[in-house]
Amino acid sequence: MNESNAELTYSLSEVFIGGINLSISCEEYRGIAAAQKTLRALNDVEDLFSLIALSYTEIEKLMLEALVDYNTGNATAHGHFEFGTYFDELRTSLNLKLLTFLVAYTAFDHQLPQICPNISENGEQVYDNVKAAIRNEFDTSLSFRIACALRNHAQHSKLPLYGTSIGQTNQWRGGNPTSDEPSRSRVTLNPYISSAELAANKNIRPETRNQITSLNLENIDVKMLVRNFMQSIFNVQERFRELTNSQMTNATKIIDQCYETASKEKGNQAKFLSILFHSEGSETESINISDEFPLTVLRKRKMWTGLKHVSRCYLSSEPIHNKNNYQGSDELLWISK
Repeated sequence: MNESNAELTYSLSEVFIGGINLSISCEEYRGIAAAQKTLRALNDVEDLFSLIALSYTEIEKLMLEALVDYNTGNATAHGHFEFGTYFDELRTSLNLKLLTFLVAYTAFDHQLPQICPNISENGEQVYDNVKAAIRNEFDTSLSFRIACALRNHAQHSKLPLYGTSIGQTNQWRGGNPTSDEPSRSRVTLNPYISSAELAANKNIRPETRNQITSLNLENIDVKMLVRNFMQSIFNVQERFRELTNSQMTNATKIIDQCYETASKEKGNQAKFLSILFHSEGSETESINISDEFPLTVLRKRKMWTGLKHVSRCYLSSEPIHNKNNYQGSDELLWISK
C-alpha cells in the first residue's frame, strides 16, 4: 500500500512500559521534530567550537608546564640540563598541539555550511551571515590570514614550528642592576614560526605571502598568533550565537511544551518522551525528546566567553603586593605593587 493511502498516526509517548501515550497532529509532530533538529544543529556547532577552544587551552597549558619544568630543573639528567632533548620534546609536543588547533578550526569551517541548513528554514541565510563574519576576520586580521596560511603549510608542506627559545630577564625595583637592590626574574617561553618558510610556500595565497614578506621580520610569534586567531574565531562564534538566539528560544519552548502537556495529562512529571510516527499501525519513525537537552545546549552557548579578549590577557604566577597577606621575608625579592 502506498504511504499516501495508508493510515498515518502521530503520538507523543514515554518510551517505557506503562508510559503515557498522547495522540498529536501531523503539524505538531513536524514542529517538534524541527525543534529537535534545531537543537542538534546548534549543539553540533558548539561542540565544534569547543574542540577549537580546548585545543587552544592545551597550547597555553603546555607552555606553562614547560616553563615550570625548565625553572625547577625538572628537565635535567646526570646533573646537567639536557637542552637538546628538552627542546626536541617540547617542539614535538607544541607541533602536535598546534596541528590539533589548526585542524579543529578546519573541521569547524568545513562543517558549518552542512550544519546551518538544519537549524531552521532560514539556516542558509544564517550561514551566509556567519560566512560574512569569517570574511571580516580574514580581511581585517593579518594574524587570521597567517594562521590560515599556516594551516595549509602544516597540513601539506612542513610542521608549523620553526624553533623555540626561553628568555630569562632579571628585573630590579629601581631599574638599575645592583647587588643590593630587590629584584626578581622573569622566564618566558618563545615559540616561533619562520616567516621565510611561509613566504616561500607557493600553496599559500600570494597576497598573504607578500604581506608576510613585507613585515621584514625573521619570525612570527606563536603565542600571539594563536591568541589572535582564537579571539577571531570566538568573534565568529559569538556572531553565530547572536544569529541563532531566536531559533534556540523557539525550539526550547516547543520541547518544554511537550513535557508540560505530557506531565499535565499524566498527573506528574513526564520522563523520556519521544515522538512517534506510525503507518498502518507499524512504527515508522521515532525521535527522542529530552527535556535536559535544551539546557545542555544553552549552557554550551554561554561557555568560552573569556576568549573575547584573550589576545590582551596572559597568565602569570608573579606575586603582587597585598598588605593583608604574608608574602615571606626575603628582603631581596622585589614584589611589585
